Amino acid sequence: MHFGCYVNPQTPGPEHDYIITRDALRECELAEELGFSGVWLTEHHFTDYNSYADPVVLSAALSQRLRRVRIGYSIAILPLHHPIRFAIQTALVDNLCEGRLIVGIAPGNGPLEFEGFGVPLNERNEMTEEAIDLLLAAWTAGPDGFEHHGRYYHARAARIIPRPFQQPHPLLIRAVVSQASTERWARRGFPAFLGRYTHGEPRRWLTFYRQVMEAAGHPEHIIARAMHWTGILKFLFLAETDDQAIEESRPHIEVYLAKSALANAGDFKLPDDISEEEIDSWMGNAAIIGSPKTVCERIQPYWEAGMQHMLVWPRFGHMPHHQVLRTMRLFMEQVAPEFASQPVGVR
Repeated sequence: MHFGCYVNPQTPGPEHDYIITRDALRECELAEELGFSGVWLTEHHFTDYNSYADPVVLSAALSQRLRRVRIGYSIAILPLHHPIRFAIQTALVDNLCEGRLIVGIAPGNGPLEFEGFGVPLNERNEMTEEAIDLLLAAWTAGPDGFEHHGRYYHARAARIIPRPFQQPHPLLIRAVVSQASTERWARRGFPAFLGRYTHGEPRRWLTFYRQVMEAAGHPEHIIARAMHWTGILKFLFLAETDDQAIEESRPHIEVYLAKSALANAGDFKLPDDISEEEIDSWMGNAAIIGSPKTVCERIQPYWEAGMQHMLVWPRFGHMPHHQVLRTMRLFMEQVAPEFASQPVGVR
C-alpha cells in the first residue's frame, strides 16, 4: 500500500494567501523527503477553500523542486479548461518533471466556480466526456495532427508541442461517483478516485472495477497499473495520544466544513454554524484521527479490502504549519511502514 499527500490548504483571507501557499510548497518537499508516493494538487476558485487555485501552474513550480515523487492533480476541473490548452500545458509539465505527472480530472460541481468562468454548470458532465476525447487526441497526435468536431469543441491542428514525455500520454485518472461514470471509466482501463468511502464499500467497488476492465479486454499490466493508482481520500491528523489528536483537530474540521459548504453553495456567505453532529460524523467517517496506533487500526480495513493507494490530507481548516509537519512525520515514520507489504488481492 502506498500513500499520496493531498495538498488543499484553506486560507483565512487575502493577507494569508502567500504564506499558506509557501508552506504548502514546503510540505510538498517534506512529502518527497519522507517517502510519499505522490503529491496531489487540486483546483478551487473564488472562495477561501484553496489558497493557490491553479494546479497546473503549481505543478510546474513543483517540477523544479521535486526530483523523485509523482506530481498529480486530484483534481483539475476539466470543463473550466479548454482541452487543447490543457493538453499543451500538461504535456509541458510532464516534460519538466520527466514523466512524473499524473493528470486527475473531474467535472467539478461548485456553482461559484462555473459562474465565475461563464461555463454552464448543468452541462459539465457532457463537456467532460467530450473534453476527455479531445485531450487524448491532442496528447497522442502524430505529425499529421488531429481533428475534432463535437458539441462543445471544434478543432483541427498539427501536433501539440512539446509532445508528452510519457508515451502515449500521461496517466489519466478521473474522480467517479455514479455507477454509470464508474463503469465508463473502467472500460477505458484507467485508475479512478473513489472519494471518502467507508472501508466496507471499497472491496465491492474494487472488485467491480477490476471485473469491468477484464470484461473490456484490458491486459493484466494495464489493470495492475489502474489498481495501483486507484485511490481513496482521507483527512489525516496525528498526535502522540488520541485525546490530543481529537482535541486539536476538531476546530480545524469545523473551519473546513464551513468553507467546504461555501465552496459548494451558490452564494458567497459562510454558513451560520456547523452542527456538532456533522463534525462528529466527519471525524468518524471522512477522517482518520488519533495516535499512530489508532491510525494504523483505522487504515487496516482498507488494506485488507485490497486498497493499494490512499491519499491523505494533512492540512485542512486553518491548521498551523507545525501541526501539519507533525502529522506527516508521525504518519510516514510510524504508520506507513506497517502497510509496506502487498495488500490482499481483489478479484
